[in-house]
Formats: sequence, structure tokens, C-alpha cells
Amino acid sequence: MGMQMTDLAEHLGVLMGELGNLGSAIGGHLRPGRTVEEIRVALRALDLDPPAELADWYAWHDATDDPRTAENTSPIEVFPGVTALRLDETAGLCREMRETYHAAFGDGAARSGDGTMWRDDWFPILVGLGIFAVECRGGKSNDTAPVWRFLSHPSQPGTRIVASSLAAFVYLLVAEIRAGSVWWDSSSQSIQPRVGDEERLDRLGLV
Repeated sequence: MGMQMTDLAEHLGVLMGELGNLGSAIGGHLRPGRTVEEIRVALRALDLDPPAELADWYAWHDATDDPRTAENTSPIEVFPGVTALRLDETAGLCREMRETYHAAFGDGAARSGDGTMWRDDWFPILVGLGIFAVECRGGKSNDTAPVWRFLSHPSQPGTRIVASSLAAFVYLLVAEIRAGSVWWDSSSQSIQPRVGDEERLDRLGLV
């Protein structure tokens, strides 16, 4: 595991603690982290310059494993309906989204900021109702970058920035858990929104 460059790992540790307090077993299914070089190689192959927080996201742990699934992927959530992607999964999804939108819209897909097309500087890390992606804009100050939630369906408008950084995004999840906005359903082994909070969490862009 590479050296952490930001305080994101501390925030993620707090999130894992809060999820454990809910009843989730996610803390026991975290995959080992990737080296910073592995992360940078994966993103360079996509012509992306990862912010330090994004490198730390995968250096801390590379998503999760769950022995209950034959495919060795995990339904274990970090929030209602939201699951983490492994580095190889997310690189594949990034390529797929680019190819889909470039095939349909040409170079305009890369420049779109209207919430209907995938942007070339996005790197997905989580999937839920939409895709959560970190903006990889590069530049001199490249420690943090915005987190977007992408919703592609016309009946589900709302693609936008949901947090100014990965740490801020994780903090939002922790704050909602502590506020009692979600609960652990032991029968389905899943995190559920509190009755009445579903639409609010959707509006916040957290599911």
C-alpha cells in the first residue's frame, strides 16, 4: 500500500466505524489497497491525472469482496443502494461510458456540462441510483477535486456536483448516518433510508 497523501483515509475510517455501528459487515470485507503507482498507471491509460484524494481512495482499500457472491464482487453498501467499485471495474466502466457517449455524440460528449452526457475527465468510483465520479482536471493544485453524481435518464435530471472533494463527500455520508437518516435492515442485509428521507437524500445526491 502506498503512502497516503491526504487525510481521506481518516475520514473513510470514520465512515467504516459508523457503518459498523449500524450493523453492516463492510469492515470485514475490505480489499487490500493498491499502490499509488498502480493507480496512476490505470488513470494514465485513460489520459487522466488523478487528484491526490482519488489515489488515496484506492490506496486505502480497493473496494470490497463478499464471499456470498460467486463473482467475487460485493453488494455491501456504503449508503442505501450505493456500492464501491474496484479499480479495474471502474477503469472499465470509464472506458465504456466514454465509448458510448462518443459513439452517440462525437466530440461534444467530452465537453458537455449540461448533465446529459458523460464527461471525459470523470473517473467513476461508486454506483447507486446514478454513477458517482471524481473530476480529474489536473493542474497545479491537484489534491482534491469535485465529486459528481451522473444521472443519464431524461426522467431523472439532477447530474451535478454533490461535494467539493472526496473527503467532503464522505463527511456528508457520516453526517447523515449520525443523524439517523438511514438504518440497517438485518433481513435484507442492506442499508435503508429512513421513511420520509428517500427524496431528500436523492435531492442531496447521496443515493
